[in-house]
Amino acid sequence: MSPYRVATLASRIVVKVGSNVVLDADGRPAAERLRALVASIAALRAAGREVVLLTSGAVGLGRARPPGAGDGDRQACAAVGQARLTAFYHAEFARAGLDVAQLLLTEDDFRHAGRARRLARTLDGLLAHGTVPVINENDAVSDAGTTFDGDLPVLFRDNDMLATLVAKATRASLVVLLSDVDGVYTADPALEPSAALIPLVAFNETELRATGASARGRGGMQAKLRAAERAVEAGIAVVIANGHVPGLVERIAAGEAVGTWFAGAGR
Repeated sequence: MSPYRVATLASRIVVKVGSNVVLDADGRPAAERLRALVASIAALRAAGREVVLLTSGAVGLGRARPPGAGDGDRQACAAVGQARLTAFYHAEFARAGLDVAQLLLTEDDFRHAGRARRLARTLDGLLAHGTVPVINENDAVSDAGTTFDGDLPVLFRDNDMLATLVAKATRASLVVLLSDVDGVYTADPALEPSAALIPLVAFNETELRATGASARGRGGMQAKLRAAERAVEAGIAVVIANGHVPGLVERIAAGEAVGTWFAGAGR
């Protein structure tokens, strides 16, 4: 089945927004952009779709606080910024008539079978009651950039891969990764004006030269490609698209060919 068709049938969708979508140039919440995203999620909920929102931006938002709020300390900035980010989402979703729930996750929530099962049950319960789970990595306590527990494998180092893990835990059929670019290009369009958008990627067929890491977020395009590959291996459709475009999530859920879509081997 094509990823476009999977999207039209998806009853559960994971939407991940990167820091360059969540924040404006001054490090404050990009209010109009986020209100448009909330409106799209509310429209999908009204149509019977269940949506999990995975959001970056807490660290950047914490850094935008006045001096003395943990500036320069990533984990302190995350704690300060997460409170502000959650308050913003709570207010905006309330205006749309929706309740939200905050979940801050670390690798241990997926590594340990009991915790993973409890996480899945919690998400199932929230979605069944019409609540929108708003998820972020727990940067205030996580150990980003190092290995966990000695020799244990790394599960995620960015919210793109976390989105894939959450999609698998919730049995979602579609992951939407929203960034500040239109999708995956044949080369970095900032360096090569002739670079072309790749509308559909089959991992068994295509060698990608992708844009580099974002200056503000930890993910970057390579992280999105790794997350997308892991998702399609599990039968989950993925699209990378521009989160600065209002209404794009609804168009993606309708199977419109915008951004870059991903298909697995033989699809």
